[in-house]
Formats: sequence, structure tokens, C-alpha cells
Amino acid sequence: MTIGEWYAQRAGQRLGSCGGGSQNIGQCQQLVQLYALEVLGVPGCPAFPVPYARLMMGTRTDYFTTVPNTPSGVPPYGSIVVFNGRVGGGYGHTGVAIEGSDTNVVRIIQQNDPMGSGASIKIYNYNNVMGWLVPKSQAVQPQGDNDVIINDNNNFARANKTHLQIRGRALDRGTFNAFVGKGWLTFIEALSDDQEANDHEAAATLGAVARRDNWQQQIYTLQDQNKVLQGQVDSLAKQVKELQAQIGTQTDDTKLLNGFGEILTKLIIRLGLKGEQK
Repeated sequence: MTIGEWYAQRAGQRLGSCGGGSQNIGQCQQLVQLYALEVLGVPGCPAFPVPYARLMMGTRTDYFTTVPNTPSGVPPYGSIVVFNGRVGGGYGHTGVAIEGSDTNVVRIIQQNDPMGSGASIKIYNYNNVMGWLVPKSQAVQPQGDNDVIINDNNNFARANKTHLQIRGRALDRGTFNAFVGKGWLTFIEALSDDQEANDHEAAATLGAVARRDNWQQQIYTLQDQNKVLQGQVDSLAKQVKELQAQIGTQTDDTKLLNGFGEILTKLIIRLGLKGEQK
């Protein structure tokens, strides 16, 4: 039986459980006693053998892990929330955590608040919350409620993978905690409705085209072609330098020959003139 199915059957009723006695019907503790038995399958009559709600903390360690309240803590869906003696006339209060809880408020199924009322859903702040009792094994977890995010490592891993797929980066614990107790659909919608998600989708689309058209191999081919062309350019540059050197040498030789020619011309002229004088 899921929590939703159980609550649908019990809503509005003043609940009691085995071992509670008729005088305790409608007390807050009787609701969680019955929940532990009918939904989680926790044995015992009653499941929590204590007289007051506030005394439930630290009990039934065979089936529950006791988690103290902290500023960043959020009770997992289906855990049992325990309030201290500042409420309930010194007896405390208790209820079953459901979706909608976060670091500011806790949303629970409870009874006897207001006094004499039957099973209902109510939201509280954490001022008087001592902590919560988390079912230890999957065998006693509420079944069929996988649409709700629970504060455990498995759900964080799933949320992180979803975050990577939609946003393209890892999920931090602070963001995850803000969605604990809420539905997976709410989480996915929040991740999708963001420019970062749009940018990641565009990049992923481009990446798909790159893989399909084998851009990586095309880049390698172009790099190889560039190496060949660069070799040809280097070879041509070398030839140009050699030609420039040859031109420089030819220029010096030409100047030398021209100098000899001028000297010979002058000698011939002088010799010719001397011949005419004789």
C-alpha cells in the first residue's frame, strides 16, 4: 500500500492502533503507529512502545534511522517527523512527511492538531522539530511513490544524472535539497525551463551533428593536408632564398666586370690618342 492510498482511506478519521487503548484513539502518535504497521509493515503492538510522541526519537532502531533536525535537513518522503515537548501540551507531536517539504517547512499527515481533529495534511516550520525516523530498508519504504524525491544517495544520484542530461553540469546538494519532498516532474520542469537548458540542448544538437558527420576525422584529415601544404610552402621559401642569394652574387660579378670594362675602355682611348699624336 502506498502512502497516497493509505491516506485516501484514512483521511478525516480519528485513528487508533493496537495497544493504544480506546482512550488514546485520535492522538497524534496513534496515526504514525498505524502508518508504521499498515504501510511500512513494521511489527509490534504498538510499533513504537512509548507513551508520548516526543519519546519516539531514537526508538525502533531495528527499522528506522534517527536523524536529528539540522538547518539544511529535510525529512525524506515517508519518514516520521517528531516534535519536542514545547508543543502538544508537553507530549510533543508527530506525523508522516510527504511531498512539499523543504528546508523551510515540513508537510505531514497528522491528526489531533487542532485537538480532536482526524487525519489531515498540515504544514509546520522546524522550530520544534526534534528530527525524523527514516525507514532503513527498501522493504519498508513506501511503495509506488517513486514520483517523489527522497533525501538519500540513490535519489541524489538519479537527480544528478538528470541534471547533467538537461543542464550539462553536475548537481549541487543545496539545489537537490530544495527539491526533496517534491515530485520528479516538478524537478524536471524546473531544470528544463531555463536558458542554461536551452544552451545545453543547442550544444548537444551541434555535438550530434559533429558525431554523425565525423567532424573529428575531418579535422584530422585537414590537419594532415595542412602539414603537406606547409611543407610545400617551406620548400618554396627555401628556393626563394637560394634564388635571392644567386641574384646577389650575380650582381657583384656584374659590377666587377663593368669596372674592368671601364678601365679597358679608358686604356684603349688613351692608346688610340697616343697613336694619333705619333
